[in-house]
Amino acid sequence: MDIEQIKSYKSIRFLSAEFKEACVADLEDIIETFKKLITKKEEQEQLERQANADKIEAAKKAYDLIRTFSLTQEDIARYGNEKDGQRQRKSPGKAKPKYSFECLDGITRTWSGRGRMPVPFAQLLESNGKAKEDYLIPEDSVQNAE
Repeated sequence: MDIEQIKSYKSIRFLSAEFKEACVADLEDIIETFKKLITKKEEQEQLERQANADKIEAAKKAYDLIRTFSLTQEDIARYGNEKDGQRQRKSPGKAKPKYSFECLDGITRTWSGRGRMPVPFAQLLESNGKAKEDYLIPEDSVQNAE
């Protein structure tokens, strides 16, 4: 609804012309409908005012805490994701390779030992009869690779 339409509803001439054929009971029903609409609109506006007041209060409290404890953005980022006093765990990341093997096609590959065994590694073990422990990467070479 545009502003000109709203202005026309405020005009007694417009309303008289619009409702010329309406009886008093119809006009009273319209008035009741408008009263309900007004009540609903007032409730919405009150809820919006309360939400804004709550936001302002929360912002003031946050500002006071930041100043009191001299918190930086880094502090908030570091500790802000904690739940129930516990820091969230970081994902362990990519697993280090544990086994190194040369596939039947001549390409050297690695496997962390997690998850399903790679098919080329299983084929290699099956073809030469060795155990997977024979392909372990020595600990010192894994640490040097880091």
